[in-house]
Amino acid sequence: MNEIIVIVTGGFDPLHSGHIAYFEDAKKLGDKLIVGVNSDEWLVNKKGRPFMPLSERIEIIKNLTVVDEVITFDDQDNSASGAIRIVLEKYPKNKILFANGGDRTSGNILEMDAFKDQTNVEFVFGIGGDFKKNSSSWILEEWKSPIEERPWGSFKVLDEKKEYKIKELVVNPGARLSLQSHKQREETWIVLDGEATITINEDIFIKIKNETVHIPQGAKHRLENKQDSILKIIEIQTGTYFGEDDITRYDDDFNRV
Repeated sequence: MNEIIVIVTGGFDPLHSGHIAYFEDAKKLGDKLIVGVNSDEWLVNKKGRPFMPLSERIEIIKNLTVVDEVITFDDQDNSASGAIRIVLEKYPKNKILFANGGDRTSGNILEMDAFKDQTNVEFVFGIGGDFKKNSSSWILEEWKSPIEERPWGSFKVLDEKKEYKIKELVVNPGARLSLQSHKQREETWIVLDGEATITINEDIFIKIKNETVHIPQGAKHRLENKQDSILKIIEIQTGTYFGEDDITRYDDDFNRV
């Protein structure tokens, strides 16, 4: 009796626990699990450059006990058809299951149409559960832009160059930042979500989603969230210095100086 061959594919850059669950569930469907790993060139086209080179990804995956074989492929149409063809050539008489995880469905994958006349190729979906919650993109984003916790909420740096810094701030319900000023920068705030109460010198402004406010260099200012839900803003800093030590505090709920 011919073995049932199960194929899973992806960039796996980097490999994470969700991928392992995907592999383990897929292996239960057949006798042999083959993992198709996208090439470095494919990752360059998708996200600019690979985090881990192909050789590293293959070496890690092939040493997982659940994996029987590893292949690499490079499809320009953003499908895994190349991997399926490689397996078909090697196992022409075997039943082949292409196992899809995450948000892939019969309505959004190109491979089903490409192999609709191939009687020994079948497609299965929902393998590994919602492994997208630990997606490689999410992990890399957190690595590039770690969240900095503060007593009023948190922030992370989205982009930084010599001329500017862009941050995303999340202010907890009922919390406010210190009344402060900066000697070497000015700021523009854009409300992404929630309602912001903003003090600039003697003036108070209320800003809601998609509204902006400019904080001149040297101006005393404060950001406050008086609502029951989080406040999220984008902060664009321009000037000559963007360090966290360029803060003069005049009043602070957390007794910082």
